[in-house]
Amino acid sequence: MFFGGSNGCNSFFPQEVKAREYAPPVLLTQFKTFDQVTRFNKPLANLERMALDHDRNFFSFEFVALDYANAANIQYAYKLEGLNEDWIACGARRYAGFTNVDPGEYVFRVKATNGDGIGSAHEASIRISIAPPFWQTAWFHLASLGATLLAAYALFQYRVRAQVKKSLELERIRLFEREKVREQIARDYHDEMGHKITKVAIFTELITRNVNGIATELKEHLDKVLEASQSLSLDARDFIWALNPEKDSLYEMCLHLQEFGNALFEEAEVNFQVHGLSEALLRFKLNMEWKRHLTLLFKEGMNNVLKHARCRNVVLEVSVQNGILRMSLADDGVGLSYVNWHHRPDFPSGFFKETRGNGVGLENMKRRAQLLHGHLEINSPEGKGTMIQFSSELPRNGY
Repeated sequence: MFFGGSNGCNSFFPQEVKAREYAPPVLLTQFKTFDQVTRFNKPLANLERMALDHDRNFFSFEFVALDYANAANIQYAYKLEGLNEDWIACGARRYAGFTNVDPGEYVFRVKATNGDGIGSAHEASIRISIAPPFWQTAWFHLASLGATLLAAYALFQYRVRAQVKKSLELERIRLFEREKVREQIARDYHDEMGHKITKVAIFTELITRNVNGIATELKEHLDKVLEASQSLSLDARDFIWALNPEKDSLYEMCLHLQEFGNALFEEAEVNFQVHGLSEALLRFKLNMEWKRHLTLLFKEGMNNVLKHARCRNVVLEVSVQNGILRMSLADDGVGLSYVNWHHRPDFPSGFFKETRGNGVGLENMKRRAQLLHGHLEINSPEGKGTMIQFSSELPRNGY
């Protein structure tokens, strides 16, 4: 084919015309968020990755294929990996926009064909990282979980404290009512039973003194009635004393033991003393069971000393250190027949003995020490006196 021109003739042979195989590279030229151009510290085409905040998820890219021959026929296609599964053909349009993209990791890719429809193997790509809002981050979830657990724990503690407070209040009311009942019972027993038992003892003694010539057997019976009534009177006084809530203190218990010891050893001409008795012991409260068992334990010890020790001096000593009560009863007599035995709760049997022997009231003393969860130790070497030692943690608030 020949074509005339201003400077001559142009010609070509159609069978020799071939499509161009040039594959133009594609470059990213511009990036926008919300239609505002974003600037970077180096050309966009040289960036491999960009990071966006969660509120910059409306963005677009502009791109171009570097081919100036028949540029109007260049065709483009793009996709955002992680959002688009397939390529999106956009014809000659040289931009791609995305709206409301979720936080995550993406790769934007774009490719083009030359003016003759030959596809290019040279794609343009860039990685995009969109940060999640703080309320979608792992640390926020952990913090929220921690705050929820903390709030639940605080609520639980509040409910527990409220329940404990309610229980303590109910216990305080019950304790108050119980003490009122104990006080009333103590008064009633003192007024009724105590007087009547005393009268029985007095009348029995009067009968014994005033009736002459009665049979020996009848006199023995009257003596037994008198002895039983006197013993019952003492027991009743102890019971009434234990019932009285005004006596619920270590001081009152030691004072009671002092009065008992003075009366017990007075006729035997034994010097009895109490060491450590002071009003400071008033702040240590004891419940009725503690008072009863501890009082009877040391009364039993005093009775045994009077019967067996043949001593001249007896000392009852009391002290409290760090909530631990220590009481001892010591004499300078000949010693008791049961020597060097101990009660300790940490032993399987509760007791061990260093030597063999029996003593009056020993089983009762052991049993009362067990009931108080205390450590009871008796050392009585022959001819060197007797030492009864008791130690235990005091009950909290008296209970």
